[in-house]
Amino acid sequence: MDLNRGIYHFNMVRVIAIAEAFGQLDPQAPDRKYWVHPINSNRESLGQFDAFYENIRCYPDKFVEYFRMSITSFDELLEKIRPHITKQTTPFRNPINAEQRLTITLRFLSVGLNFVALKHEFSLGRSTVSSIVKETCEVIWLILQPLEMAEPKCEQWIGIADKYYEKTQFPNCIGLLMGNI
Repeated sequence: MDLNRGIYHFNMVRVIAIAEAFGQLDPQAPDRKYWVHPINSNRESLGQFDAFYENIRCYPDKFVEYFRMSITSFDELLEKIRPHITKQTTPFRNPINAEQRLTITLRFLSVGLNFVALKHEFSLGRSTVSSIVKETCEVIWLILQPLEMAEPKCEQWIGIADKYYEKTQFPNCIGLLMGNI
């Protein structure tokens, strides 16, 4: 019985080794059929983003409806993050510009479009949309967190505790529970 078990294990190891050698057990994604899918290959010449972006900037109310922020807020945010999300042009292709990267991210965050809907809206691949959203969100957090959510200084903490005591007549010894006063 032990001899059969040993032969069985030896054969299993051989099968696994052969499968790995032929790439059958590789957990990576399968080979792509296309570097850029033909439906997306004319994105720069036939893509709608550039014309749409220039057109919608002429109508502030439609801009707010689409982007969920004003043109000035969009421009201010874009200028803060542009150096971090602008990619280098290569001899093979032009990068997706910062305006489009921010637009994709805002559509994902504000409207809740999934990556499949975004890939069709912007004529991009799903993995490209996914990486754009991830990278842009990380940059927005990196740039805006210190500005918009700075950690209060000692005097500010004392002021917060004083306001808490004024409202509740209770000292702030452990902090506010559940965010309610």
